[in-house]
Amino acid sequence: MVLFLIAVLGGAASVLTPCVLPLLPAILVVSREAGRSRVWGIALGIEASFFVLAVGLAGAISSLGLPANTLRYLAAVTIGIAGLVLIVPRFEAAFSSAISRVTSRMPQRRAKGTGFASGFLSGVPLGIVWAPCAGPILAGITVAAAGSHISSRTLVTAAGYALGMIGPLAAVILGGGKLSARLRRALGGGRRVLAPMGAILVITALLIGLGGLDRVNAFIATHVNLTSTPTASLERRALTKTTTTKTPSVHLTRAQLQASGYPDLGYVADLGAAPGFTGITNWYNSKALTLSSLRGKVVLIDFWTYSCINCIRTIPRLKALDAKYRKDGLVIVGVHTPEFAFEKDPGNVGRAIKSFGISYPVALDPNMATWNNYYNEYWPAHYLIDKDGQLRSVHYGEGAYVQTENEVRTLLGMRASATGTNADVINAMTPETYLGSNRAERYAGTGDIKPNVNATYEPPRDAQGNISLDSDDWSYGGEWNVGAEYAVAGTGAAIYLRFRASNVYIVAGPAGSDVGTIHVTTTDGTKDVTVDGYRLYTLRTGATADELMTLDISPGVEVFSFTFG
Repeated sequence: MVLFLIAVLGGAASVLTPCVLPLLPAILVVSREAGRSRVWGIALGIEASFFVLAVGLAGAISSLGLPANTLRYLAAVTIGIAGLVLIVPRFEAAFSSAISRVTSRMPQRRAKGTGFASGFLSGVPLGIVWAPCAGPILAGITVAAAGSHISSRTLVTAAGYALGMIGPLAAVILGGGKLSARLRRALGGGRRVLAPMGAILVITALLIGLGGLDRVNAFIATHVNLTSTPTASLERRALTKTTTTKTPSVHLTRAQLQASGYPDLGYVADLGAAPGFTGITNWYNSKALTLSSLRGKVVLIDFWTYSCINCIRTIPRLKALDAKYRKDGLVIVGVHTPEFAFEKDPGNVGRAIKSFGISYPVALDPNMATWNNYYNEYWPAHYLIDKDGQLRSVHYGEGAYVQTENEVRTLLGMRASATGTNADVINAMTPETYLGSNRAERYAGTGDIKPNVNATYEPPRDAQGNISLDSDDWSYGGEWNVGAEYAVAGTGAAIYLRFRASNVYIVAGPAGSDVGTIHVTTTDGTKDVTVDGYRLYTLRTGATADELMTLDISPGVEVFSFTFG
């Protein structure tokens, strides 16, 4: 009941705002010589189309998969046409003629200037230009419609808003008719007044269509403490108290975050204020960003690093999200947090961003400052932040692509209607394998690894002298200098790997030499891979196999890790 009463008040107050401007040119045309019954007909016609637009059309647009800005663009075009009607006499005459043709189809006694029915028909086309300017109550109604959450409360609230509009709107229409008549008598058709008014409406249409009106309103709200809708703050409080869908809140202590990070819940929740960016040394594709500067946007933070195959596989999905929803208010920020030292180099990162065709903003976090701010532990990891800067969802690793898209749509005020595959098909059973001494798991050579010295290594062999490794095991052969996170090939350097996967990749670089070579031998045959930079290289693609791979590596090449797909 409280929300209904506030909706009535909000509807009445909206008539006193600039929202009435888009209706003026049409009012001046259709309300000439209007009697009281025609005035009420025009007002009710506007009300009817307004109600249908607010409750029905938003949901229909979402169901059809049209962009969320469709209504805004439609309103901008309508307002622009209305402005041209005022500026160009020929357009005004054509508009008047069109209205006359519509009303002339009705019985003669109803089609006269004072008829209620003809007024209603004249008013129906005008409601569409009202909706984009109305206050938070209508915004809540539209979001509910777009999200397929229409309820009896939604309908009652929309009716209250429309009810509040009708009295003041009728007064505006009646006044418009009288003003139109006086201006035309005094100024020979009113061109001296109507043309400047039309120019204002054309400018308003451009602002709405290009999103400039949102920035103007945001500036006014932030710096002047005013709003285009007098009851906006009251409406927002009412919406918060009575219509906001309850979102699960997860309260986490610092100790919990330090122990295990933010939870990957699989649904949208309230995880508290999102941590900010810190320790960023370079920005790509954007000026420096802060979460404060991104208020009003839905933000997807992607922690990644360019040599990580799991991260690389998510990039096409992120690019698709960016292309589809950037115009609707989604901002993807890639936070590039290095796993290896060469990934801290700004030039390497810039070249990788270009090679992947990434156009959304990327921040270089070389010392893991932002990574630690989020208590993150995984590449890739996705953090979804709402328009108020609250962390709403977390996902670690690949996959959950449809889930993520629907969460984005929900936070953008759209229906969660995305479909598709939630994960790519990955036929890898061998886990990621690191080649430095710090994380050399499943190493099966005949002796221990000797860190940071030149040493000669031998793989295990069977009685016949053949390489003998269990699945997922590996070994060095020949001369190597094995450091903490990578190993440098020496004379006769080789790596033997027993893998179970379809695709095999290695992270490597050429060290001091310009280029190096990796000679690959499997049951598929042999191939040479040229190592000309620090990045991920493909060693093998094909059907899933469980077999031995031999790599003969030229001196000076640095190797970091194997990954699989």
